[in-house]
Amino acid sequence: MDSSKRQSRADRRHQTNPDIEEERRRTNPRTEFHALSVVSPQAFMIFVQDILAADNISLARESLMQHLGRSKAPTVILDMGQVPFVDTIGLGLLVEIKKSVTVQGREFVIQNPSRALLRILNITGMSRIFNMRVVKGSDVDAIPKATPLPPDIKAEI
Repeated sequence: MDSSKRQSRADRRHQTNPDIEEERRRTNPRTEFHALSVVSPQAFMIFVQDILAADNISLARESLMQHLGRSKAPTVILDMGQVPFVDTIGLGLLVEIKKSVTVQGREFVIQNPSRALLRILNITGMSRIFNMRVVKGSDVDAIPKATPLPPDIKAEI
């Protein structure tokens, strides 16, 4: 077999089935990040509704820090149930947020971690540093009534 014709599996895969979405993701990074925050006397909840990855990390950091500055509630709950993807850069942001919140003497909880988040936490061994909880069905009624804050932040480049 001629060595000039040998290709790696990755090269063959890219030639036979190019991943257009992956290429678009690399060349066109995300320009927005969606999160919604809700405040109650006992807790401040932030519902993350987008990926946490290198593509949008600066927007995510800016948005989440703005949300965190809105309340001094003793508990900060980050609901991650709608997050489809988290990479190591996104995980680093979660660690940064946890440090920021705990330095202020507040508790940080990740609620409803998505499968993507649980996977990266288990792979990296970082699942033990975060307080996590899952709220299902009737437990949702136990969450205190909250007052929504202004519309979610949509930062654009």
